[in-house]
Order: sequence, then structure tokens, then C-alpha cells
Amino acid sequence: MTLFQKEQVRRMRSEGISYSKIADCLGISENTIKSYCQRNKLSGMVATPKAEQADIQTVAFNFCKNCGKSIEQRTGKKRRKFCSDECRIAWWNSHMDPAL
Repeated sequence: MTLFQKEQVRRMRSEGISYSKIADCLGISENTIKSYCQRNKLSGMVATPKAEQADIQTVAFNFCKNCGKSIEQRTGKKRRKFCSDECRIAWWNSHMDPAL
């Protein structure tokens, strides 16, 4: 996990978001999130109402998966995960499937 992702996990857990929602937002395994939270005593947070969770989830999706820069989403278009082609290529190169 990157430093940016760790900060996002801390913020989301303090707002009461579940492990699975955080994992979906950041594109990380739910077990990784759970382990990190337990090691850093971030577990057992009180859940927030679903309307607030939806708002928080939308905000989390507006950051590049590689560098953490803010991404401006285009309305009516597919959600962007990376801020640039360079970040997209770098992320995929560092997350290659070893079985291939």
C-alpha cells in the first residue's frame, strides 16, 4: 500500500466506512485493508449512514490509483482510474500477473 492509500484508509475508517467499501474504492484487497486496520488499531469504528457512505465513496474514486493525484471526472463518460497514460502503464507494469 502506498502512503496515500494508507492515509485514505485512516480517513475512511475514522468516518466509519466498512473494509469492503474501502477496498472497492482504493482497488486493494479487503483482507489487506482489514489487516492494516487491525495492526494500526483502526477497527471497530461506528458505521455512518448509507447516504454519507455514497458521498465518501464518490470522493475516493477521484484519485489516481498510481500517484494519488486528483482526477477530474467527465460527466457521461466512463470513470477514470488514472491521471495519465504514464500512470496507467506504470501501475499495470507493477501489478503484472506472475502466472503469465
